Amino acid sequence: MTATSRELADELMDCVPLMMRTIRTEMRSHREAGLSVAQFRALLFIRRHPAASLSQVADHLGLTLPSTSEMIENLVQRGFVSRNEVKENRRQVQLELTPSGSAMLSSAQELTINRLAQTLKVLTAAEKEQALIILKKLQNIFE
Repeated sequence: MTATSRELADELMDCVPLMMRTIRTEMRSHREAGLSVAQFRALLFIRRHPAASLSQVADHLGLTLPSTSEMIENLVQRGFVSRNEVKENRRQVQLELTPSGSAMLSSAQELTINRLAQTLKVLTAAEKEQALIILKKLQNIFE
């Protein structure tokens, strides 16, 4: 049987959300105590988008600027995020992870990778090799 691109797309639509739910659940289970899911998502966004603006974080989270500003201020006070003024526009700030924020996310990511590796042990060596090749190709396609 030869799969069509449409059949593959249909399978991706079913499979990717399940995989992402597992990854999100695992990552969130390793977040720092007292850190809300929204705060954790903000940290992840800032890590993926260094020098992100408050507006970009608010858009990503679907929150208002005042709510996001309050949340970011909490993360600044906890030592996870730094606010840096933009020289050309002092009203604008760029957000960056501090070493502490970066270390916390790296730890959560490492624990999540270890958990995923345990889950994937059911695959044979050949299946893992095939999956790796396909995933790398898909990553290139979607980048």
